[in-house]
Amino acid sequence: MCTALEGGITYWCDEAKVVGDYLGEYAHEQIARGGQLILSDSEEGTTHELNKEKLLKGLELYLSNGGAAEIADGDTIDTSEVDAIAADEIVQYALFGDVIYG
Repeated sequence: MCTALEGGITYWCDEAKVVGDYLGEYAHEQIARGGQLILSDSEEGTTHELNKEKLLKGLELYLSNGGAAEIADGDTIDTSEVDAIAADEIVQYALFGDVIYG
């Protein structure tokens, strides 16, 4: 989420708001700790709620659509290999079920 919020999704998402109290020091920690973010889609003028369940579904879709070669080695995901493009696609799959931007 840090990579997504610090560059991956910033070309279509102009704001990320924490729902409720911060569950960590930074907004990117919210999802991993069971919280939610509201992402503002600057292209459509809409907002989307992102939570852990949606993010995991986005990761699953990303991997099943060819992303595994970039970030996975067998059954293990190397999070250090998740660059801005991969982070963007994972979030888009989580919110939209497909990559619609970029």
